[in-house]
Amino acid sequence: GELRSIDTKENRKRIEQVVLKTADELPELIQFLRTKRDIYDNVVLDHVSGYYDLVLRGVLGLDDDTVINKKFGAITQTQYGEAFTTFKTNIRPLLGLPQNVVMIGQERTFGGAEDGEGSLDEAIKPTVGVALSEKLTGWLNTTVDYLARTFIREEVRTKKVKVAGEIVESRTKTGK
Repeated sequence: GELRSIDTKENRKRIEQVVLKTADELPELIQFLRTKRDIYDNVVLDHVSGYYDLVLRGVLGLDDDTVINKKFGAITQTQYGEAFTTFKTNIRPLLGLPQNVVMIGQERTFGGAEDGEGSLDEAIKPTVGVALSEKLTGWLNTTVDYLARTFIREEVRTKKVKVAGEIVESRTKTGK
């Protein structure tokens, strides 16, 4: 539903949506997809941080409508370790499918002042990655074949104006 550019009547006939209720359903889906190379060319995980939330819910024994408190101390180091291992164990076979695999993830800035960690240099030069833990993002970034970052740029109109006898370009943001 979020990808309005491909949400057309024609594409709805070709796209099969599967909503995972638990993290344990992914390995079962991967097994199914391995046998369906001739039917499915592409597999999209939308979104990877939502899948990580499913993993955390399983580790914490929470039901699907409980909000996960990811603040320091709410989840033990052991639980994060278990979630890290489960996530990697379940995602690695997804990346090994014969189909084209795309994983979509929201952004998170690491090393910035809001993390409350790191030096002043890190606050000035943060890194951007998928909204997972920093170590999990590091693992995922080195495991996938390609990383792409997209953004929406505000429209800018350029207009030539005469100033003091010279023609200069004036740029104005449109708010669109």
